[in-house]
Amino acid sequence: MVACGMRHSLVLFAGNQVCGFDSGKRGQLGVSSDKTKSLNLPCVVSRLEDVEVVRIAANGDHSAAISGNGEWFSWGRGFCGSPDVQTPQCLSSSQSFREVALGCNHALLLTGFCLGRGILVALCLGFLPWERVSDGDKVEASGFF
Repeated sequence: MVACGMRHSLVLFAGNQVCGFDSGKRGQLGVSSDKTKSLNLPCVVSRLEDVEVVRIAANGDHSAAISGNGEWFSWGRGFCGSPDVQTPQCLSSSQSFREVALGCNHALLLTGFCLGRGILVALCLGFLPWERVSDGDKVEASGFF
């Protein structure tokens, strides 16, 4: 699986290894707690070595991954005045996620499907309070950038 951001790329290899390369000045490569400006060759993303990653996403200057047990990891550009995050952080939630997509300034997370109604829960966040877009009910979550 591959994902491309504005200035960086991620690759999910067989064996659940995630690698990043290209520009990393906002932490979007996730390869080191130190600021990495650029990598010409793929380098293993830190803190995901022991995680069964099943999905990756990249856009703008941030990146995300979903684990096999539904955890969401995010790193790169900070939002709403928060600092950039140099390595993947597991963001706590009572939800178990199946899919992730990133826009330049937001993330969309999918937890499941409901027959006849399409999306059961889709979380769209511009790193503000999370909402269920299917019915407007709030979802408890913490651990934003």
